[in-house]
This record gives sequence, structure tokens and C-alpha cells, in this order.
Amino acid sequence: MTRPDCSFVYASLSRFVQYPGPVHMHTALRVLAYLCNIIGQCLVYTCPGIASRDHNCLWGWVDKDYSGFQDTRRFHTGYMLMLNDADISWRSKQ
Repeated sequence: MTRPDCSFVYASLSRFVQYPGPVHMHTALRVLAYLCNIIGQCLVYTCPGIASRDHNCLWGWVDKDYSGFQDTRRFHTGYMLMLNDADISWRSKQ
């Protein structure tokens, strides 16, 4: 199981892996306490109107624009992945 709600904290703490200080250790202990308190909770995606989890629907969109930036000659691209009408991953990049 992944924990997307903790991704910012993981990324922030990983900058100080080589030389952690007392503040970083305190923050890491708080993250562990948070994870212990929510151990049974998770995100569940279900199809609307269908009670069974066997009917998961994964789909997405991709778009690329080559002529949108005439000044820089750069293109813009992006994608979005949906699972049961809920977005689970997206990205936009120039």
C-alpha cells in the first residue's frame, strides 16, 4: 500500500539522510506515530453503482501541443490517469 499523503514529508526528510539533526529525527518519529495511528485506513476506489471491487475501470488521457509556444518553440504535454472516475495520477510539463 502506498501513502501519497506522506510523500511531501518523505521527500523533505530524504534531503537530510546523510547528516540528520535532532529536528529531523523528531519529525521522522512524528511521521512514524502518524503511520501507526492510521494503519488500518486506506483509499478505496469503487465504481459508482457497482458494489464489487472486481469491476475496477482504469483509463486515461494524453495530450501534446507542438505549436502552443511560438516564442520558445517548446511543446506542452500532459497526462491524467483515472480509476473509477477518480484521478490517481497526473502530470503537465513544458
